[in-house]
Amino acid sequence: MKRALIMPTIAMTILTCHLAAQTATPPQQEQKVFVVPGNKDWTDTGFVLKRGDRVTAKASGRIYFNERSDSSVGSNGLDGDYKSLRPEDYAACADPLPNENHACLIAKINNEVFKLGSNITFSGKEGKLYLGINDCTLTGKLGNSGLFGVNIKIERDAIAAKK
Repeated sequence: MKRALIMPTIAMTILTCHLAAQTATPPQQEQKVFVVPGNKDWTDTGFVLKRGDRVTAKASGRIYFNERSDSSVGSNGLDGDYKSLRPEDYAACADPLPNENHACLIAKINNEVFKLGSNITFSGKEGKLYLGINDCTLTGKLGNSGLFGVNIKIERDAIAAKK
């Protein structure tokens, strides 16, 4: 008699687990579009990230990194050797990320600064998210104009914690 009751109980448990897995709640998503002016130090997104969040950033637009009309770049920044292409700009000061393209779109979380460029997905970072330009001379003769539009999508708790 006990055996007859155990089999339906096991089958019901398996079915319940299967249905629960199929109806699991997807990660909560937040999405905003930001304007990142070429002449502003950092743009506060208001987002505070947790390690399990997956962040996707897509950017477009153009900035001019000095008053010359041929200094226009997209969010991936200046291709090539900035030091030899623009020695007058390079000598002014050091970019926040000297090993990345000059005037590319960058991010800062706590004290970590990293390149975003035109399209990136990342996770595993924790703290307040800021957006900026990889340029040390944001204003003045060598200052910037223009802007990047950046769409940020955050999937909350999308990445399972490592055990």
